Amino acid sequence: MPATTCEKCHGEDPHEEDLSTNMTTCDQCHFKKQTATFIGDMPMHKKKGPHADIHYEKGLTCIDCHNAEELHGDGNVYTSQLEAVTTKCEDCHNSPGKTVKDMSVTQYSPDIDAHKTHGDKLDCTACHSGWALTCNNCHLDTRKGTQPVSDEFYLGVVADGKTKPFIKMEAICDDTSHRGYGEWFSHTQ
Repeated sequence: MPATTCEKCHGEDPHEEDLSTNMTTCDQCHFKKQTATFIGDMPMHKKKGPHADIHYEKGLTCIDCHNAEELHGDGNVYTSQLEAVTTKCEDCHNSPGKTVKDMSVTQYSPDIDAHKTHGDKLDCTACHSGWALTCNNCHLDTRKGTQPVSDEFYLGVVADGKTKPFIKMEAICDDTSHRGYGEWFSHTQ
């Protein structure tokens, strides 16, 4: 459910609250109700994933990477959340001298054999995702039985020609199984 007022995320006085260290603000929607895995949980916190994202483990929060337009919108309606997000790994990891929260950011190196071999063909997340979510056996007619797992990993080629992680969704409706795949940023680097 989208936030309809400032208070939904910012509390009683939006101009006073510091969101820079408050993960529970984003957690209200993005972790408990959806399938983001930044903190290492599976959907609805039913079970733990293999590990949290390295950025979370280093003490970073959503706003350390995502800008105000990504959080509040830029006035455009997108068909996918992936279109609305402009943050890229390269924003920090291909910016020599970059620091975040007084930490030096590890920089991309073109001298690594895998980087030389794959060049521009792979998105960073194709190799640098620690695990990905797969949703199995979602009974759409009863809304029961979904089994999120983390031991499957899928890659696919997206519209820009790069290979990226994909999520597999398997659903059952009226005793018929359906399977679909979609581009997915797992937040599990």
